[in-house]
Amino acid sequence: MLSGARFFKSVLLAAVTVGLMVAPAAAQGASAPVNTVAPSITGSAEVGETLTADPGEWSGDPTSFGYQWQRCSGVPSSSIFANLDPSGWAPRGIIFDETGNFYTANVGTDNVTKVTPDGTVSVLGSVGDRPYEVIQDAAGNFYTVNFGTDDVSKLLPNGTPAGSPWPVAVETDPTSIAIDSSGNLFVTNFASDSVTKITPAGSTQTFPVAGTNPEPFIVTLDPAGNIYVANFNRNNVTKLMPDGTPAGSPWPVSTGGVNPAGMTIDSAGNLYVSNLTSNTVSKITPSGVASTLGTTGAGPRYIALDDEGNVYTGNSGSNDISKITSSGDSSILGTTGTLPLGLAFDEAGDLFVANTNSDNISRITSGVGPNDCVDISGADDPNYTLTGDDEGKKIRVKVT
Repeated sequence: MLSGARFFKSVLLAAVTVGLMVAPAAAQGASAPVNTVAPSITGSAEVGETLTADPGEWSGDPTSFGYQWQRCSGVPSSSIFANLDPSGWAPRGIIFDETGNFYTANVGTDNVTKVTPDGTVSVLGSVGDRPYEVIQDAAGNFYTVNFGTDDVSKLLPNGTPAGSPWPVAVETDPTSIAIDSSGNLFVTNFASDSVTKITPAGSTQTFPVAGTNPEPFIVTLDPAGNIYVANFNRNNVTKLMPDGTPAGSPWPVSTGGVNPAGMTIDSAGNLYVSNLTSNTVSKITPSGVASTLGTTGAGPRYIALDDEGNVYTGNSGSNDISKITSSGDSSILGTTGTLPLGLAFDEAGDLFVANTNSDNISRITSGVGPNDCVDISGADDPNYTLTGDDEGKKIRVKVT
């Protein structure tokens, strides 16, 4: 038997009378088998029909598997998970740690708050003026990019401010921060049209972003260490090599939208860019081919991806969350507090949203995550026959 599940990765297979979901469980432990090809389900999505689960492929050649069929609501829901006032005002950036705590950078109180899985709020530590984003390194240290003081703060895992040389000065109006596998930080300087690199020791190097007043707003990295910058005023994305050298043609690449305000990257190297004024999301391939993936609510800013390749945006003009599938189908997933900005997923697949103007955090469930699903009694072998109780639901199997 494989070791227990830690999280689920679901894939929608059909949605006729019953929606079929498959959820391979992630194995724990260094020597435990690891799922390499996702399980699959065969059969017709009709009451009375039998579904059959194939376990997929796993490392280590396991000889037996466990199965548990689950029934899911299939209906997304949204709620306010935590109110940060008075500990944190105007949360903007949000991240999760490995134990399910999340942290917010608060531009109104110049600090970072910690929220536990049960919703308990506390102040982790104080940082510079108007922290826009917060990230964490492999050692558990936190870094905030501070728009008002033009610097980057470092907090130790317990929230204590790091000593000299921190905070480290950057250029004017820093807005976004990313970290590479070596612990180097990269910061976009909106008013200086540049990117600052900060080493773990705190030394800095500045890379210019070409173009007339590009206003670099968001930075992200690929696994090779290449640097991508979304330029708010030029409606394009610049690519820099790891040493800061500009990449050649076709970069910079136009997004095809207006005012890119959010950007993320998938495991294949595709970029996804939210366009604030045109209410769209652009997709840019590693070779620089851009297309419009789908439309959003009003004023999309921060953007996130789930494990299935769906794209989500926090829409600052309509106070809601858009979901765009990999095929470009767009929908409004749920409502939020006022001015939703930062987005982050927990391991259960729920989306957490930092609402800047209402000082709170929304949680939006997918309808098919662990919090939306219950085990079906007695359905613990590879075959499951659909019943009337499954009508209008999503059915998935957990393989362990």
